Amino acid sequence: MRALVVCQRYRILKAIVAVRRMIKNCPQCRRWNTKQGQQIMTELSPARTQLELPPFSYVSVDYFGLLLVRQRRSDMKRYCCLLTCMTTRAVCLELAVDLSTDTLLNAIRRFVSRYGETTHFYSDNGTNLVGAEHVLREGIKAWNQSQIYNYFRKRVIEWS
Repeated sequence: MRALVVCQRYRILKAIVAVRRMIKNCPQCRRWNTKQGQQIMTELSPARTQLELPPFSYVSVDYFGLLLVRQRRSDMKRYCCLLTCMTTRAVCLELAVDLSTDTLLNAIRRFVSRYGETTHFYSDNGTNLVGAEHVLREGIKAWNQSQIYNYFRKRVIEWS
């Protein structure tokens, strides 16, 4: 009641600015007055939407590791090849002794013999692994790209 009397007798300069500042700094007012966020999504790739194909038709390949595996009395360095189905999000883990081309091809051969032929492989060359970037960069340089290409060309498999 007194606030009403004060407003009738006196004029408060820049009252709107003061009220806006109070509302802006109030956590409850900010929570109630925010606009609802909108999710912006792109179109899914064909590898994600083709449900009529068998699992592991489209596969993404990535390495993770350095895993220390105990063998007898010594620790051995090992890596893991992560093969993920792009459609069903199923996962297959293959043990890799090192980051060489032969090890990668052996892991893919074991994978194909277990799950059947695939049509497309996707990989990121390991650059997203910040922690192991140096180790993976040396390993990727050591890969024989022509050997990988020839293996996939024989089986009509694309590599991206």
